[in-house]
Amino acid sequence: MMEGNDELAVRVRALYESDRHLEIVGLLEPLVRGEEGLSYPMLLELSRAYINAAAAGGDGRDLLSLALEALDRGAATGKDDPRWQFLYGTALFRQGLTEDARMRLERVQRLSRPGRDDDLFSGAAAMLRRCGPMGPDPLAAALRDKVLAHYGAHLGTPQVIGEAAPGVDLALLPGKAPLGPVLATVGLSRHVMPVPEPFAASENARLEILAALPRGAGADPAKVRGTWLFRFLGAMAGHVASADAFVGFGYAAEAGQGGSRFSGGMLCGVGFLPQGAQAVDLGGGALVRLFELVPLTPLELSYRERHTAKDLLDLFRLRKVSPSPCDEGRSDVCAQVRAKGI
Repeated sequence: MMEGNDELAVRVRALYESDRHLEIVGLLEPLVRGEEGLSYPMLLELSRAYINAAAAGGDGRDLLSLALEALDRGAATGKDDPRWQFLYGTALFRQGLTEDARMRLERVQRLSRPGRDDDLFSGAAAMLRRCGPMGPDPLAAALRDKVLAHYGAHLGTPQVIGEAAPGVDLALLPGKAPLGPVLATVGLSRHVMPVPEPFAASENARLEILAALPRGAGADPAKVRGTWLFRFLGAMAGHVASADAFVGFGYAAEAGQGGSRFSGGMLCGVGFLPQGAQAVDLGGGALVRLFELVPLTPLELSYRERHTAKDLLDLFRLRKVSPSPCDEGRSDVCAQVRAKGI
């Protein structure tokens, strides 16, 4: 009789932490063909063990094909699970099937949720870079040049200091007094979003995201790369880059990051730019919209899920709390709402 799932999971976890992947295979493989079979989580553990054992030298069998076979048994559940897609893409990649792997890994990025699946998203991004480029994208270079020029004209010379997702960098801008330095995405605009009617696609299909660094953060690239806001903006940018949905004013999502009290973020108008500078003109009526990232506490994110973006911004004004720059010590504008039970 198969042991309980909890006990089995504990044994598998202990073996995994000791890099004893073939022992996991030996434990789970007989069960996958038994009368009760394996639960979906244990199918994922078996496939991961096959993949890791293959990388360590294996046991003389085609372990990568066995990993795919195990994953196929959970395909009905796995098609919308970024971890299942990641394991499938990894096995295909190690078999040399890079184009098939690319499709799975890109789906990982579309399915991943910031804060919950950051490791999967980063792992997929690293493997996609190893898959190589799909081909030249001349529009991407033109967009990048125009975005950088726009940033330079309004916020000072940009300096690229890191990567948020494949083809999407994070740039540090000096900002202008009284505002301090600003972080901004570069390259997010090459991702063309589906635009719902009645909005004009040419004016709303592309965006970039900016965030004002906390007061006193300084402009040392090495120090900025170590801040919670750098990771936070990177997670949000990666999420938007892989989304198959329209993203615009008021869009909110979870983006929990270690070392921060904020669990999500919302996009709004860029409060530190004049109205005429909140879009990059590409010519021919095409625009790249610029949005500011406002980090949200768990209470504020929960409030946004039940109310409009305007309602939440009105609370910021009512509480006399500025959402920009991104000050981690600011007041939670929804704390009193929770207390009053509104």
